[in-house]
Amino acid sequence: MIKSLSSITDISVINQNNENDILSFSKIEFDDNPIGSGGFGSVHHVQAIDGISKSEFVLKIFTDEEHKQHAYDVIKILHDKLKKRQEKTKTPTYHDLPELLGLPFLVFKGYDAISEKHCVAFLIYNLQKLNYEDYGSDTANLEDYKVLSIPDKLYLAYQLAKTIDFLHQIEFIHADLSENSLWFNTNRIQLAIIDYDSGFHFDIQGKPTTVGKVGHWIGSRFRNIIGQKKDSSGLTTLDRLYEEYWVLANATFEVIFGVMPFFFLSDTDDNTKQSYLNKNEWPNIDYQSPLFNEQNTQQHQTILSFIDQLENGGAEELISAFKTVFNKGYKNESKRLTAKEWNDLLLNLNQSLENTPLIKSFSSNKTAINQKNEEVIFSFENQKYNAIYIDDKLVPLHQKSLTLSLKDNKKIVLKIKNDFQVVEDFIEIKAIKLIPEIVKFEASSYTRSSLSPVNLNWIVENAKEVRLTGVETTFPILSSIDVEPSIKTTYILSAIGFFDEKITEKITISIIEPVIKSFNWEVNLNKGIDNVDLKWETEEAQSIQIIPDVNSTIPSGLAHVPISQETTFKLIAKGLFSEVEKEITAHPFPVPIVKQIFAEAPKIEINTNIDFSESNLPKDLLTINNIQFSNNVTFNNIEINATELKNSLEFPKFENENDLIKRISKKKITLSDIYDSVLIKMHKHLNK
Repeated sequence: MIKSLSSITDISVINQNNENDILSFSKIEFDDNPIGSGGFGSVHHVQAIDGISKSEFVLKIFTDEEHKQHAYDVIKILHDKLKKRQEKTKTPTYHDLPELLGLPFLVFKGYDAISEKHCVAFLIYNLQKLNYEDYGSDTANLEDYKVLSIPDKLYLAYQLAKTIDFLHQIEFIHADLSENSLWFNTNRIQLAIIDYDSGFHFDIQGKPTTVGKVGHWIGSRFRNIIGQKKDSSGLTTLDRLYEEYWVLANATFEVIFGVMPFFFLSDTDDNTKQSYLNKNEWPNIDYQSPLFNEQNTQQHQTILSFIDQLENGGAEELISAFKTVFNKGYKNESKRLTAKEWNDLLLNLNQSLENTPLIKSFSSNKTAINQKNEEVIFSFENQKYNAIYIDDKLVPLHQKSLTLSLKDNKKIVLKIKNDFQVVEDFIEIKAIKLIPEIVKFEASSYTRSSLSPVNLNWIVENAKEVRLTGVETTFPILSSIDVEPSIKTTYILSAIGFFDEKITEKITISIIEPVIKSFNWEVNLNKGIDNVDLKWETEEAQSIQIIPDVNSTIPSGLAHVPISQETTFKLIAKGLFSEVEKEITAHPFPVPIVKQIFAEAPKIEINTNIDFSESNLPKDLLTINNIQFSNNVTFNNIEINATELKNSLEFPKFENENDLIKRISKKKITLSDIYDSVLIKMHKHLNK
């Protein structure tokens, strides 16, 4: 049956891979059949999160009212502390401290609508899907673990001590460390710890509410409290730390040697251990002692030989530490090594063993790419690492391969690191580059002379795509397209190479355009003087329009148009795709109008000599000899300079009639007569 939790609130989360991280959701579906259970609640396979399949996770659900709030608070505070560390390291916790992979990355509160219960739940990686094996499971197949080398087991022991030391440094006691809390990945040589919800933060939470569970590694005091259900409120933080030191020593020994420290005794009772230590120094024993389990004789001898091998191989401090803890430390808690002391000891030992990361294989599915952004799959198998980087990209936890899109020649570096060293390997990927070539680019016609489209076609080689100006889509390397230009247009074909190389070629398509060859007019006197004939001639015009008052649309022709005044006509020649215009101004036959007459004036020269020497004239009249005649004659206010007249001009006869003189004189009088008359009168006046 598939159940779900909804009404999700109070989410606390840490980063997982920095890629596709789950940070929040509104509904989670899970298989109702538990894969594990206990007094706290149950563990289930996740089916989907917000409708998306997520089988790589398990869901731990707490329904116990007393324990669920404590569990929520413990993980929430752990998240807060880990996020502060992550801000400094800039690395997700599981790639910095992979031993914490069993720590829930998301804790929340939700509601089970079927059981009608509010609960606290953890979202955790399914370690089994990540090739981890439960060390404490009754069904665990530990054959792969048993055949690990001594350096490998010492590396796992260091991981355990390092993790407990780290938790103590951030003031957290696990409090539930047992064989059921350890998972191993023998391919990776990696340990993971689970079951953090029974622990407590002694800097924040005060006294814990739990004391863990009975296990093979538990100390005598806690075995007595748990087994007899005694009050644990009197336990101090130091008491709990001493207990965790004891459990850590036992766990470290079993990780290295594959058995419990006191495996050779007849039973696991504390009285048996005390009796043994009163008479023996661990790990020695008299095989005849009733405290010895004779079925373990061969195994005990093997362990003794193993211990001697380590002592002689440079691990004297490690063996000395075990002897101190399992002899004096059993009763005297202050003789137990702290987590930091175990960490330092095993760190130095692993450094001396050169337990560096190991790249077992690194390969790619190709060594060359033929185009930009071509995908290459890189596969790898590594051991003893905290984090894997390919081309400086962090590889997700569960992946053994990574696909990269490469743009050019590239040296891809695989980098793996652990607490001791960074190891690198590389693969060179070459880019095979071919310059694109436009083999053909043609048009069905280079002049568009009808409404039919023009077909452009091409053949291109060594290109991933073809582009054409003015068209948004891309084309195959062998293709064509119909275009319909309405103006003269240049089309540019671009061939794009596999690494974005670009070559171009142009085609210009012209269009037929109308031309007005002539447009003129003339008065048609056969029709009278108030009309004109318009004549026009065009080329490549489908029709014409003449405005105003002309109905003809033929491209070339003549039209008779009556007009009464000056008129401007516009000819519009319309082609298939464009039109042109021309204007002329016409007027009817004109009435004659004299606007100006240009005539040459006669040349008049009159000379006379008058002797005034004997006359008795007033002095004022003596100036009469200054009388002058002007050669300028004005007609209608127009001055005519007689000196500019031609010498060959004949003197006019002045025969035009003068109406005024005609009325008073019957004699024909000319302009010469007038001059003569004026002279006579002047003489008479002067001679008086």
